Amino acid sequence: MRKFNVNLDQEMNVLAVAFANGDQEAGNKFVEKIQPLMKKYASKIYSPLEKEDLAQEFVIVAIEKAYDFAERYNDGKNNVLGLIYTACKRKLIDISKALGAEKRSLYKDREVSLQAMIGEDGDMTMAEKVASDMKSVEDQVTGKLNENALSQVVSDFVLNTKGRNSKIVPLIYSATKYDWDVELLNYEIGKVIKEETGSIPNNDAIRQAKSRAMKALRKAIEAGNITVANKLEWEL
Repeated sequence: MRKFNVNLDQEMNVLAVAFANGDQEAGNKFVEKIQPLMKKYASKIYSPLEKEDLAQEFVIVAIEKAYDFAERYNDGKNNVLGLIYTACKRKLIDISKALGAEKRSLYKDREVSLQAMIGEDGDMTMAEKVASDMKSVEDQVTGKLNENALSQVVSDFVLNTKGRNSKIVPLIYSATKYDWDVELLNYEIGKVIKEETGSIPNNDAIRQAKSRAMKALRKAIEAGNITVANKLEWEL
């Protein structure tokens, strides 16, 4: 069992509760302290993701668990760090499963030779496809900057948002980044709604929840509440 520094446990518990109750300064300090912990944890474990990406995923999880701790587990028996690390382990399993399923669907019963014919009409070899998809160094750098900025946008949104939207937006981000199928995304959103309402939502409720979450993110950006969004390079 992972053992934590008692003083750090207590400090993070206090910050998590204050953060969940709307103290922005406490929220900033919570994130400031959790980021190096998540980076260190991500660097020690195997993951199909790059370590920086995984650490950012863990920070989002940590912010979510701060709210859960304040609302459900602040009973003197639990610590927010314990909840965070447990949730991060589950997150890693979910990521691995999603990527594993994607790889299996891509390569099952498929010739992997670079001369294998692919494409909708079977008129392009794997080698030609790789060559056509190669990006310039400038494009790769811009893409990486946008990816990092978008990840920070999601983190800032979660940091400044309460309720189901703060949990659904990260799911949509992960679904887009890791190319989840619609069924997996809807299943994960359904779990968020069920946890809140106690009942299993239908497809229409999930669709509406997804739409509201994205509208909330858009409004936050348009209102200037997420300044890091200005770093994104938009294609006009």
